[in-house]
Amino acid sequence: MAQTYTAKGWRQYRMSWHDPHRQVEPLAREIEIVDQALETLAKAGVLPHARYDVDKMMAHRVAVRERFDIPWTAISPRMQRLMYAINAIERTLG
Repeated sequence: MAQTYTAKGWRQYRMSWHDPHRQVEPLAREIEIVDQALETLAKAGVLPHARYDVDKMMAHRVAVRERFDIPWTAISPRMQRLMYAINAIERTLG
């Protein structure tokens, strides 16, 4: 059976074409939403757990913001965090 994860307020979530690094929601909300998604993936057996180093994620985001000029992207801050976390979790298995 397929399961759909939908974060409350996702239809109001908007990024700026001209400012891809702009924070679009409070950081605590971003973390909460991504943590819920990771827990859903862990409960479904897709991931072994939902833990990742939040401080390393933020350091990575700061480094990208400081060192790269990125044109608009469809990868939102939530998705950045989710992709980072999944990769970090999977790396702990190797």
